Amino acid sequence: MFEPDAEAMPPDQRGQLQLARLRALVDRLLSLDGVQAGRLRAAGVQAGGDVTTLGDLPRLPVTAKSDLWEAYPFGMVGVPAADVLVVRGVNVYPSEVERVLLAEPGICPDYLLVLDERQAASRLIACCEYLTTATAGPPARAPAAAGPPEWGLPGEGELESRLRDELGVSVRVRVLPPGTVPRSEVGKAVRVVRWRDGGPPLPGLE
Repeated sequence: MFEPDAEAMPPDQRGQLQLARLRALVDRLLSLDGVQAGRLRAAGVQAGGDVTTLGDLPRLPVTAKSDLWEAYPFGMVGVPAADVLVVRGVNVYPSEVERVLLAEPGICPDYLLVLDERQAASRLIACCEYLTTATAGPPARAPAAAGPPEWGLPGEGELESRLRDELGVSVRVRVLPPGTVPRSEVGKAVRVVRWRDGGPPLPGLE
């Protein structure tokens, strides 16, 4: 998809975007815990943040032909197609969004990603909650969009900025009242919902 802002991006800004996407790729490879994860750790790269500049590229291990023979695809970079979200032409992995959200101690580990596909240009909405007294966090109540300053927690705008810096794509964040995001009592938690028509999958979305 053609994006005029990206096509006319200044070189320094483009470099920042490339670095953010490189860090996100390193974090994803490490999370898969496959061949490349082992190579990265052996090279002293424990997280995407260890890549400080694009000049660190030579430090990163390359893929050998034998790796492809022995481990392709799921021992390397392959993941089931259902686990990949395409937002404005950019592949986004739920684990990457989770990593950014849960890096903030005040965010509840229960979250839901809503892929809004009602328009030609899809958008991703990350729905989460602040921790409550039930989980040893601040008092349970509906947060303001700007974030409750007395808790010292990030607001929606700050979380959106962090996600944009890490993923290189805009993700809308909605911090919802406690108990809004569904919990899974048994089995694997549902983390992704595709919104193609009808009403919002969660109250408070539009």
